[in-house]
Amino acid sequence: MTKQINKVPFCKSIEKELLTTVFVMVSILFSVVLAKSLHAQSTTGMSTANGTESQDFTYAMMGPSNTIAVIDLDSREIKDSVSVTGNPHGGALTPDGKYIYASSMGSKWVSVVDTRAKEVIKKINVGTASHHATVRPDGRYVYVAADKLIVIDTATNEIVAQIDTPEAAFYPAFAPDGRRLYVLSMGSTISVIDPETNELMDTFDMGTKSMMGHLAAAHDGKTIYATNDTADRLSIIDVETGKLRAKVPVGKQPHGVAVSEDDKYVFVSNRGEPNISVINAETAEVVETLELGGYPEHLSMTADGNYLLAGLKDRFQKKDSEQSNSRNMTAAITIIDPSSLEIVKEIPAWPQVHDILVPQSK
Repeated sequence: MTKQINKVPFCKSIEKELLTTVFVMVSILFSVVLAKSLHAQSTTGMSTANGTESQDFTYAMMGPSNTIAVIDLDSREIKDSVSVTGNPHGGALTPDGKYIYASSMGSKWVSVVDTRAKEVIKKINVGTASHHATVRPDGRYVYVAADKLIVIDTATNEIVAQIDTPEAAFYPAFAPDGRRLYVLSMGSTISVIDPETNELMDTFDMGTKSMMGHLAAAHDGKTIYATNDTADRLSIIDVETGKLRAKVPVGKQPHGVAVSEDDKYVFVSNRGEPNISVINAETAEVVETLELGGYPEHLSMTADGNYLLAGLKDRFQKKDSEQSNSRNMTAAITIIDPSSLEIVKEIPAWPQVHDILVPQSK
């Protein structure tokens, strides 16, 4: 008889090898997918492939604590902090969210902060203490109020211009279209700067002196609002004519100012009282007073208009603070719904809360 060759063991061997190969390939594929998933989770808030941020954070200048708080508005908590010397007061967040230019009330340096590395990467000597700062909408230049207006090129982090204003510059803010820069002085004037030529275009007179007021422009670009802390009022100025349209009495020592997304309401923080005045922009009258548990200083509105952020001084006693054992968190970053005026959350923070920088994109 012809001996038959038994092929079954060989086939089973091949089948076993194929199954093993498939199993290994599936395992490798699963590992790759899992690794990518975990990496995506671990890099929340980091740069994506197109250079944009996967999560936007809000940043608060914390003054004497020499700290910048990193705030997640989704979870409504302070996620991290950045050490910055010199009493950081004002600041400018670049449109891509990658850098902060922090002014200093206690030194002559402006600190450039890498928000991803959470560290200061450069200090720029502006000659004297600086107050507030703003960034041109295209991100090319930062303007810092340090008596004069100091212009910093964000590509090189070098000073490229210094602009003289009729009175000491205190608070700069851009028109929504970026074609004008308004600079509130420590005096009675608002300077209008052409950001293309860095030349003075015009000067608006507020009719009264303001030592540490703030400035905001309506989204339609037709009106600007400035707080006059020495007169306890809000000045409303028509941009086209440059004339003072209204003087609105508000609370004591008005400081921060913000405008609702629809331009119908203006919010003013009264740091001499524990409240915020709400002004009807059309009638130029206070229509509501929002009482708070502390004294509000700086105000910011998120780009989508959903939240009004207020930095409160003396909000918590040391024993009452949720984090009283963590660097004496007696201040608060208060999140407010601007449409209902309901307080959404109070986040304990280190004293004092100054400028609150929100991402510019909606």
